[in-house]
Amino acid sequence: DIFKLIVISCTTFLIVILPWLFWINFKFPTEAEMILRGIFNPIANVVQQHSGPWYYYLKTIRININELINLPLLFLFIKSFQRITKERFLLIAWILIPLVLLSISSTKREVYIIMSATPFFISISLFIQYLSKISFHHKFRKFAIFIQALFFIAAIRYSIERIKPHKQRLTKPAYRIEMEKLRASLNTPSDSIVIYNEPYYIEARFYYNLIGYRYLNDIGINDIKIKGFKVFENKNGNYIKK
Repeated sequence: DIFKLIVISCTTFLIVILPWLFWINFKFPTEAEMILRGIFNPIANVVQQHSGPWYYYLKTIRININELINLPLLFLFIKSFQRITKERFLLIAWILIPLVLLSISSTKREVYIIMSATPFFISISLFIQYLSKISFHHKFRKFAIFIQALFFIAAIRYSIERIKPHKQRLTKPAYRIEMEKLRASLNTPSDSIVIYNEPYYIEARFYYNLIGYRYLNDIGINDIKIKGFKVFENKNGNYIKK
């Protein structure tokens, strides 16, 4: 039954996605190639110096999920070894498949593990539920309650640490101030301004409708200028006209 559901899900997915992939590759071959390269490049190459050892995600899940996450994982594997069920098998697969695939990739980023955060939280819930049963019928009742409390305390502490409620958040970064100065200094539409060597090229388009590029060669710069665009290079945060 599970295999049939997997086949149906994969078939439906392919029926939906393949026409779009064919159309994008036919209509925008250069952009499609760049997107696919961006998707698969982190597997074989380190992107933006985000490297790490093979156990990187095993080390960081305690930061992104819960400091005591290893206890529910150990509990899950021990119980599955004692008696495997369909639910436990799917839960372990949901945890291990992304974890293994991400660990063998060259690029390591903490945010990647969030895609499989749900089974980790389910494992924590099952473990807390198991501790609840112990706390009612076992001599280690106080210890079980103490461990349960630690899970909630750790979650609250990490939430405060991540959110940083006392830190001023509505501070405009320096790069946006420079972009605003550039746009204000030119009496021309924003989408006629091209900036390159720009690390925040996506934000440039999002906030100010400026056309940003991470890299441009001399030929590309000349072609853009011939078409009537104003071109500026980002040099240490300042924009120099080319």
